[in-house]
Amino acid sequence: MNYSLIYSRTCQENASALNNLNAGQSASESFTVATTDGGSATVTVNITGSEDVSTLTSATANLSETNAVLSTGGTLSLTDLDATAATVVAQTGTAGSYGSFVINSAGVWTYTTS
Repeated sequence: MNYSLIYSRTCQENASALNNLNAGQSASESFTVATTDGGSATVTVNITGSEDVSTLTSATANLSETNAVLSTGGTLSLTDLDATAATVVAQTGTAGSYGSFVINSAGVWTYTTS
């Protein structure tokens, strides 16, 4: 007699632990399956991490034109599910049409009119 086993595993209870896997990092689980006549087999589940793209908030600032130099700023929030957290790519003195933009790796930004 031949029997086939249908194996299903839902990875919800440890989803955050799985999300912490970095790209290429792996984890595995093994389960022993027994038969009523003394036989057994092993089911092994291998999970390979992938790059979970981070989420970065946006910002909008409104300035009213005057004859003076204007400045505004804020902080963007970055969320990364991987164990190795992403950072913001810093920019210094990025020129725009009306001013310049600066942001550091922590997401703190400033815009100053020219």
